[in-house]
Amino acid sequence: MTRASGFVWEFRYYTTENGERKLKQQTFNGAKYPTETAVRKHVEHLLLKLNEGAQDFAVDVTFGAVIDRYIAEELPPKHSSKVSALSRIECHIRPAWGDAPVAKMKAAAIRSWLQSLQLAPLTKGHVRSIMHKLLDLAMLWEYIPAERNPVDLVMLRGVTKRKSAPTILSPEQVQALLGEIPEPFDLLTLVTASLGLRLSEALGLQWVDFSADMDAVSVQRNWYRGYEDTTKTESSEAQLPIAEELAVRLKAWHEKQPHETQWVFCNPATGAPYSGPSIQQRWLRTAAEKMGLGSVGFHDFRHSYRSWLDAEGTPLGVQKSLMRHSSIATTMNVYGGALTPEKRKYSAAVNRKLFGSQAATEE
Repeated sequence: MTRASGFVWEFRYYTTENGERKLKQQTFNGAKYPTETAVRKHVEHLLLKLNEGAQDFAVDVTFGAVIDRYIAEELPPKHSSKVSALSRIECHIRPAWGDAPVAKMKAAAIRSWLQSLQLAPLTKGHVRSIMHKLLDLAMLWEYIPAERNPVDLVMLRGVTKRKSAPTILSPEQVQALLGEIPEPFDLLTLVTASLGLRLSEALGLQWVDFSADMDAVSVQRNWYRGYEDTTKTESSEAQLPIAEELAVRLKAWHEKQPHETQWVFCNPATGAPYSGPSIQQRWLRTAAEKMGLGSVGFHDFRHSYRSWLDAEGTPLGVQKSLMRHSSIATTMNVYGGALTPEKRKYSAAVNRKLFGSQAATEE
């Protein structure tokens, strides 16, 4: 039909609400959907849901319809997970499989495609996992018979390996880096290195997360690409001891902030935390390359922190607690959770080297 704003398609359908049959409609801009086929392709997942149970199996269902229903109903609630899933779907899966009949998708073709992707092994593993989930849902929604998922037959080598090993820095190298990074990003660097935090966790810190005397902090949230989010796992939410030297610097930074500022690393232009990728690229990597350290990322500080704990002979159970991992190898888990004095003892040993101090260790 034609409207004042231009040509549009009108899609009408019936639903049952509270026992009553109701007519509904959606309109689609003719400029974006120039043909009826384009519109039908876009609403395919909705038609399948409306007609659910009307036939044994919808043998002509495209994988694109499965993807669209997954996006509408099944995306993970965590923002970072949602963004990652959408990126892998729209960049890799939909272009290759969107028009394919889901009933005709075979393991050999999926395997060849995955092997051809120019991606790191770990990323290929994530793409494979999404494909597996989508085909499981296709069976659940009865678009295809419930049988063995073809992705079960697709094995990829090296998916648990990193494309490149993390850079392990010494405490002295971190100290040198701090001198090349401006405020407050030097403090952000110090927080991630001293506490072994993920960058998103450090950016998500608020002043209310710290104890009154600033000797401990509770990790409560993430800040990821402009969104506040939950921590990676339940174990990530933990209280960590803060070295005296770090506490002094945090207090000094706090005194400089406007009274109403809640975020520790607040961008005054937006009132929200700074952008992690921008900080990493503009300040950290520039400083690291200037020092000849190569391409250093914030997550390298987390790996470095773990190596420093190892060097101090920290018991594996305490390492698990300080790193806030949900699990490690079974032999590590038998050490159990660390008590607060133990956390402070081993964390202080690491931070004495990082800060170059001779502060006494709390027992």
